Amino acid sequence: MASSTQTKQWLQTGAFSDLSHAERAQTALQNQLNLDAKITYHHKLYHVRLGPYSTQYTAQSTLKILNHHHIPWMWSG
Repeated sequence: MASSTQTKQWLQTGAFSDLSHAERAQTALQNQLNLDAKITYHHKLYHVRLGPYSTQYTAQSTLKILNHHHIPWMWSG
Protein backbone atom coordinates (compact mmCIF):
# COMPACT_ATOMS: atom_id res chain seq x y z
CA MET A 1 0.00 0.00 0.00
CA ALA A 2 1.31 3.45 -0.90
CA SER A 3 2.20 5.55 2.12
CA SER A 4 3.65 8.63 0.47
CA THR A 5 2.44 11.09 -2.13
CA GLN A 6 5.85 10.64 -3.78
CA THR A 7 4.99 7.04 -4.61
CA LYS A 8 2.87 6.70 -7.71
CA GLN A 9 0.68 3.64 -7.96
CA TRP A 10 -0.89 2.40 -11.17
CA LEU A 11 -3.60 -0.16 -11.79
CA GLN A 12 -2.45 -2.52 -14.51
CA THR A 13 -5.21 -4.26 -16.42
CA GLY A 14 -3.13 -6.15 -18.95
CA ALA A 15 0.29 -6.86 -20.46
CA PHE A 16 0.58 -7.80 -24.12
CA SER A 17 3.38 -8.72 -26.49
CA ASP A 18 1.34 -7.30 -29.40
CA LEU A 19 0.66 -3.55 -29.46
CA SER A 20 -2.66 -3.99 -31.28
CA HIS A 21 -4.00 -6.10 -28.38
CA ALA A 22 -2.94 -3.45 -25.88
CA GLU A 23 -4.60 -0.76 -27.99
CA ARG A 24 -7.83 -2.79 -28.11
CA ALA A 25 -7.84 -3.09 -24.32
CA GLN A 26 -7.07 0.61 -23.95
CA THR A 27 -9.91 1.57 -26.31
CA ALA A 28 -12.38 -0.66 -24.44
CA LEU A 29 -11.47 0.90 -21.10
CA GLN A 30 -11.74 4.40 -22.52
CA ASN A 31 -14.87 4.04 -24.65
CA GLN A 32 -16.92 1.55 -22.66
CA LEU A 33 -15.94 2.50 -19.09
CA ASN A 34 -14.77 6.10 -19.55
CA LEU A 35 -11.41 5.38 -17.89
CA ASP A 36 -8.19 7.11 -18.92
CA ALA A 37 -6.00 4.15 -19.87
CA LYS A 38 -2.36 4.51 -20.90
CA ILE A 39 -0.01 2.12 -22.67
CA THR A 40 3.58 1.83 -21.54
CA TYR A 41 6.32 -0.42 -22.93
CA HIS A 42 8.63 -2.24 -20.53
CA HIS A 43 10.50 -5.56 -20.71
CA LYS A 44 9.17 -6.37 -24.20
CA LEU A 45 5.51 -6.00 -23.13
CA TYR A 46 2.88 -3.33 -23.65
CA HIS A 47 1.22 -2.60 -20.30
CA VAL A 48 -2.29 -1.12 -20.12
CA ARG A 49 -2.45 0.98 -16.99
CA LEU A 50 -4.74 3.41 -15.19
CA GLY A 51 -3.50 6.18 -12.94
CA PRO A 52 -1.26 7.28 -11.38
CA TYR A 53 -2.79 7.32 -7.92
CA SER A 54 -1.06 8.72 -4.85
CA THR A 55 -2.71 6.11 -2.58
CA GLN A 56 -4.87 3.04 -2.95
CA TYR A 57 -7.68 5.03 -1.34
CA THR A 58 -7.67 7.53 -4.23
CA ALA A 59 -8.13 4.65 -6.66
CA GLN A 60 -11.29 3.28 -5.01
CA SER A 61 -13.78 4.55 -7.61
CA THR A 62 -11.70 3.02 -10.42
CA LEU A 63 -11.38 -0.25 -8.50
CA LYS A 64 -15.15 -0.42 -8.07
CA ILE A 65 -15.65 -0.02 -11.84
CA LEU A 66 -13.05 -2.68 -12.68
CA ASN A 67 -14.43 -5.12 -10.11
CA HIS A 68 -18.03 -4.52 -11.23
CA HIS A 69 -17.07 -5.43 -14.81
CA HIS A 70 -14.89 -8.37 -13.68
CA ILE A 71 -11.76 -6.82 -15.18
CA PRO A 72 -8.62 -8.28 -13.61
CA TRP A 73 -6.10 -5.78 -12.30
CA MET A 74 -2.94 -5.54 -10.23
CA TRP A 75 -1.00 -2.74 -8.56
CA SER A 76 2.00 -1.55 -10.52
CA GLY A 77 4.59 0.88 -9.17
